[in-house]
Amino acid sequence: MTNRSYNFYSPESFVAKEAYVALAANIYPDLEKKRIYTLVVTGTEPRVGKTVTAENIAITLAALGKRTLLMDMDLRKPVEKNAGYQQGAVQYLQGNALMEEVLYPTNMENLNYLPKGRNTGNPAGLFCSRYLLELFEKARENYDCVVIDTPSLDCVPDAAILAMRADAAILVAKMNKTSIKSINQAKEKLQAGNVNLLGVILNQVSKNNYKNFFKSYGYFNKLNKKLPKPAANKNGLMTA
Repeated sequence: MTNRSYNFYSPESFVAKEAYVALAANIYPDLEKKRIYTLVVTGTEPRVGKTVTAENIAITLAALGKRTLLMDMDLRKPVEKNAGYQQGAVQYLQGNALMEEVLYPTNMENLNYLPKGRNTGNPAGLFCSRYLLELFEKARENYDCVVIDTPSLDCVPDAAILAMRADAAILVAKMNKTSIKSINQAKEKLQAGNVNLLGVILNQVSKNNYKNFFKSYGYFNKLNKKLPKPAANKNGLMTA
């Protein structure tokens, strides 16, 4: 483990926090039964909030007491996103760094971070190396859950490759941006690779809609503290 620490921050909005708690509650039973260790979070397209979703899933699981590792496998993002992290996933997948040299502690208890490291010209090639399977295996041995942030599915093969090697995947879409056609195409791409797709998260649902959903369960009643299940419509979308 490196000495440098990475800081994460929970969402300030109560509704947003509870959305991620509800989402984590759906994943938690599979973690308890050891059916899932590695979880890919990908998007239908860029800028749908998949990185924020991945981070908050990891933060929430860590807060629930799960030893959690957040991996940044979006190796095509600009260098400034990982400024200061010279060692990371790229260096490990190239065989140039050890596991303990690329893991960073965070300000969150039970949460460690694997940054992407310095850029590479061939991310897809790295994901086909033996080092990826080795990385996943070591992560399974040391953590209860590994949350993997990947590129979106619409333009590069990285996310599909990673999802096929992980235990499960979650697809993130955005309210008033992502079309049903795009969601179905992304789902078909994952299912063609026999990916265990847990569901589709509909991101940035309006607060009023989400509050109305919770109120329908009596969630804001002080006498009712039970956690509701996320809503799902006929297209398999979960609000979060």
